[in-house]
Amino acid sequence: MSATFVCSHCKCVCQRNPRLKKQSYCSSPACQNARKRLHEKAVNATAKGKAAKKQRNESWRKNHNAHAYQACYREGHPEYVENNRLQQRERNLDRAQKSISKIVKTDALMLVMLPRRQLQVASPTYPA
Repeated sequence: MSATFVCSHCKCVCQRNPRLKKQSYCSSPACQNARKRLHEKAVNATAKGKAAKKQRNESWRKNHNAHAYQACYREGHPEYVENNRLQQRERNLDRAQKSISKIVKTDALMLVMLPRRQLQVASPTYPA
């Protein structure tokens, strides 16, 4: 076995780790990330790999409650909570103003059926 190898990602000649039989990536962070992404892509390509990933995620979610994290975060960051409330009030006002402009006045036009089955637009009638 040779003492050096060519990295599959950066193509540089590196010294081989004697503990690894089939080393193909060097120890630089960029090359290690490339190796991990390649492995992740290969695992996610199979149904068995997807099922295993789904099982791991479900198990993690079961043991790490998201609402507990969020509640703890909000307790420690009151300025975040106040800012979020102000932004939500602004969004609610914008939404309310947009919905007002969409209202149609139903009494503005009334259709009257004529004997000859023609439609005629009548003037609006208002109660006295």
